[in-house]
Amino acid sequence: MVCPCRVESSNQTTVDVTFGIRNLLKDDDTGPLEARLSGRRQGEETWWRLASTELPAVEAATTTAPRVHTMSFQQPWNSGTYELRLDISKKEGVRLDTVYWLSEGDYQGYLTNG
Repeated sequence: MVCPCRVESSNQTTVDVTFGIRNLLKDDDTGPLEARLSGRRQGEETWWRLASTELPAVEAATTTAPRVHTMSFQQPWNSGTYELRLDISKKEGVRLDTVYWLSEGDYQGYLTNG
């Protein structure tokens, strides 16, 4: 369901995560969705909530082009490698897909616990 993500810094304090969503069902839309972005320093146990947003329903597999979305969060205070997790759920809380990846950088902002 979730297409590849791109993580990039748009300025000194913000990180943008761009991702695509494609509905693979042939006969039904997804209904309203929620995207939650979490992160943690590599090797730590606690996940920090970075951002969340509501997404509109994605139509049934009528096209191969994904619907693209961008979420932003403040950069972590310490440089290093961070694990990021993007969860896509139905509004009722049913998780549909999760993507994990690593992000490295010389960050200048901070994470907020969510």
